[in-house]
Amino acid sequence: MTERLRLSGLTKTFGGLTVASHIDLSLNDGDRTALIGPNGAGKTTLINLISGALAPSAGDIHLDGARLNPLDQASRTRLGIVRTFQVSRLCRDLSVIENVSLALIQRHRAAFRLWPSARRDRAIRSEAIALLEPLGLADKAGRLVGALAYGEQRLIEIAIALALNPRVLLLDEPAAGVPESESGVILDLLSRLPGDLPILLIEHDMELVFRFARRVIVLVAGAILFEGTPAEVAENQQIREIYFGRGGH
Repeated sequence: MTERLRLSGLTKTFGGLTVASHIDLSLNDGDRTALIGPNGAGKTTLINLISGALAPSAGDIHLDGARLNPLDQASRTRLGIVRTFQVSRLCRDLSVIENVSLALIQRHRAAFRLWPSARRDRAIRSEAIALLEPLGLADKAGRLVGALAYGEQRLIEIAIALALNPRVLLLDEPAAGVPESESGVILDLLSRLPGDLPILLIEHDMELVFRFARRVIVLVAGAILFEGTPAEVAENQQIREIYFGRGGH
């Protein structure tokens, strides 16, 4: 399989504090990888390093063989490193289609400058609806985001991420804050994402992790403790103790 993303010896320190320690990780076409670990393990820090929100102290990041270290966050997004966030960043006073359209305009800005406004508007709307349709949101395109259920808002964030044409998709706790009754909506969406798109998922909902991931990476104190299939992670006594305490189930 074709390798999309590679991290080699990725390290981040703040003074004497190491928050990411010599992390080696790769994502290939179609990978479904979950990154788990206790609070403070450095999961979001790793996402920030990959996306360019933080600069590494050592190590390299490559996308499709090209070194990303010198590039800022906006440049990495244009190349296809696309992420979502733990806390929603939607424009709640705009409609669903307007939120998605803003991402499409950002992606197509150069091309749209050459198009008449009417053609541009039709193209944006058509592409936005095409993104919303498989997520079950096309019929809510005109509704204000703030009027939707929180689970639906998380789906819109993923639609926006897809609008940016990701080569690698980084999902930072897509089920965070979603009521348990709506968590199935998130899982259903994840199952319908493009099959060749490599996804790195951070999530505390272990049921979602085990149903989504084909590979699970356990991060503790900024370092990879264990990597394996969901079944191997579930059977590992050290990991069970980290999550549930001794004797936990």
